[in-house]
Amino acid sequence: MTRTAAQIWCPNCKEIHPCYSVNASDVGETGGRRFFKSEANDVNFFRRFRQCTNCDEHFETSEVEARFLDELVQLRRALADIKANAAAYELDAKKASEKLKKLSKSLAVLKALE
Repeated sequence: MTRTAAQIWCPNCKEIHPCYSVNASDVGETGGRRFFKSEANDVNFFRRFRQCTNCDEHFETSEVEARFLDELVQLRRALADIKANAAAYELDAKKASEKLKKLSKSLAVLKALE
């Protein structure tokens, strides 16, 4: 049986090239294909090793349910938003902290007048 190479994105070439599937043992990894993350046991995936016909480098791919990719994209967008606004949030927090200190001093003065 002749192996055919699948057109896959090569992380080394940064382009789509024909890539052959290779056995895990051929790249020094343990066998078996079905895995899950112990931190998130609902994330099941199939692990595959490939070899690019253009650069001959080996790399690992994982096959996951499409809903996890959708979730990943949403989480990355949310994280990018948090990162983009982090400086503004920090500045707002400092301003609020300074105002709370002033309020505490004013309240202490009021309590002393009682």
